[in-house]
Amino acid sequence: MPTAPAAFAQAGKTVYAAHCAACHQANGAGLAGAFPPLVKSVPGYTARVFGRTVLADVLLYGLKGKIVADGKSYNGVMPAWGGQLSDRQIAEVLDYVTTAWGNGQAEPSEFKPYQPPEIKAERATTMTAQEVWQARAKLSLGH
Repeated sequence: MPTAPAAFAQAGKTVYAAHCAACHQANGAGLAGAFPPLVKSVPGYTARVFGRTVLADVLLYGLKGKIVADGKSYNGVMPAWGGQLSDRQIAEVLDYVTTAWGNGQAEPSEFKPYQPPEIKAERATTMTAQEVWQARAKLSLGH
């Protein structure tokens, strides 16, 4: 039986605090010029066809290349978390960042929470951080 979205989001907040907040900050605002914000940008993924998958890939395989978030350019490397975090933890943190900081209000009406089997299936496809960047570019998310 799937865990309730609220429980996943709460568990995801813990995972986020331990692994993501140092760069993206506890409030999801990022650090200008260094780490992009997650506030307002995460719904941009989930609102596009295949965007949901690309968002999972960013966590699993990392991201390398120039991006634009909230009108500002970033050109760094996000580490891959697939080797450190379980399918459940990745689903939890994705559910947290898709609902935190007002992101939930911007999600499309058909949005559904991530679940571990979805992450497990995506983990079966291996990618490099550069390939994730290329997949992201196809979504017109700002490059």
